[in-house]
Amino acid sequence: MFSMLTSVVRKRPSSILLVLFLPLITLFYFRYLVAQQHKTERLVTDLHSYVAEYPLDVALPDFASVANQVAALSQLAGLYMREQTLDRSRLKESLAHLFPWWNEDKLAYVPWKHQKRQKPWLKEKEVPKTGIVVCVGDGNVEDALFLITNLKKVLKNELPIEIAYAGDSDLSPHTRTFLRATSKDIHFLDLSKIFDNSLIGLKGWATKPFALIASRFPRTILVDADAVFFSAPERAWDDYEGLRDTGTLFFHDRAVTMDNSENRRRFVAEQLGKAGRAPSAHLNSSSLFYKGYIGEEADSAVVYFDKSRPELYVTALFAAWMNVQDVRDAITWDTFWGDKESYWLAAELTGIPYAFEPWQAARFSEALSKQEQEVFKTPRICSPHMVHSDAADDEPFWTNMGIWQNKEDKSLGFANWTHWYLGAPIKQTIQTTIASNLTLEPVADDSNVTLSVPKNATEVLATQAAWYWRDWTEDARGCPQHDESRWRPLSREFLDRLRCIIAEAENIRYAWTRKKIEMNN
Repeated sequence: MFSMLTSVVRKRPSSILLVLFLPLITLFYFRYLVAQQHKTERLVTDLHSYVAEYPLDVALPDFASVANQVAALSQLAGLYMREQTLDRSRLKESLAHLFPWWNEDKLAYVPWKHQKRQKPWLKEKEVPKTGIVVCVGDGNVEDALFLITNLKKVLKNELPIEIAYAGDSDLSPHTRTFLRATSKDIHFLDLSKIFDNSLIGLKGWATKPFALIASRFPRTILVDADAVFFSAPERAWDDYEGLRDTGTLFFHDRAVTMDNSENRRRFVAEQLGKAGRAPSAHLNSSSLFYKGYIGEEADSAVVYFDKSRPELYVTALFAAWMNVQDVRDAITWDTFWGDKESYWLAAELTGIPYAFEPWQAARFSEALSKQEQEVFKTPRICSPHMVHSDAADDEPFWTNMGIWQNKEDKSLGFANWTHWYLGAPIKQTIQTTIASNLTLEPVADDSNVTLSVPKNATEVLATQAAWYWRDWTEDARGCPQHDESRWRPLSREFLDRLRCIIAEAENIRYAWTRKKIEMNN
């Protein structure tokens, strides 16, 4: 060995420096690693102390207090994912303290529990598994059947589907048997066996965020039973840059003013102020809701959530907390409409980046013949359903409220849509109208929290699809739009797909009707 080193030094004298300094470099490197480990351990200890000592009214804490704890726990979760030598039981205990209904041992997927080491010979990261979870009860089985048959028989989609429910009283065994027969990759999640229902009171919309957490899929697409996709749901991960960057994708509601609109955005502003957090770039530049022009931000019938990111997993727990019975009765559902704002709001209050589609909801209509126009005194009949565009603004991606012409009046039958109307991108609307230069005023005389004062709502909302939400019958018959040239005909290929979706819906509806008669006899 010595003779070999001597030979190398004779041939390359400069290499003696490497021989001399290599042990020193190695020593400094290991000292650096040890210092970094100690630094991480101190940070973990400080964060755990912060969470444990944070003053919190466990019975009914305010959103801002929980948001600050969630922000700390999100940071902790990220550290535990990166430093696998840390004792993860401390994270488990801290989360269970804040969310007593959460039990890691009963969940099929928790990111730090199911973490896989990246294989060094693979150049690209492994893509987390994607799947759909939908909440179904005996009251919306038909909608769920339409959703499943469309995905599996029309779109030929291969994503596995989980059906979440809250015990046999919510979704009967006979109904589950019928649903299971519709596709080979249908699985069931009984949320009442995963969570302590005495602590959360699973009911209606409240089941959705808990289904998101209970799903075994790292990349979960949370879907309402009455949503209708017109192309593959998973394409959003390729098409939407915001989804790839943040791991989330949310969709906007209708551009309409509503009762309690001001109370809702004031609540958001006040909670941000209490949490010591400034509004995100999204709220400041891409939200007609936060500017004060419309009453609701999100249509939560479809939510994309990458739970393999630890900060998003903890954010999902925060969204679920907003919908436990005590909190939803006192705050969430008293302020907002069900769970719909919980997902983005949980991210906003904790400072976690999130993404929305760039438009407010679009809408469908049926163009009438000249003879029909004379009878109905209108060129078209509109649907109240919200429509959401694909990322390229080429065609509708999905719609809420089912495949009916008008879910509010099923006597009209299945959809006969011929056109769709998509408004201008929200960011463009804000930049090119008076909404870009609004005055800020404090929410109260003694408050440092400010909100913009909306002006000239007519000008701003003229860039979006119009809705008359107070009277859907009148809305359907009138359906006046600010810019009639924005009505675009649906392509022949899209209409052919729509007819296939309706045909499958008719078939499964007939089969389900026969099954119900059989079960009742």
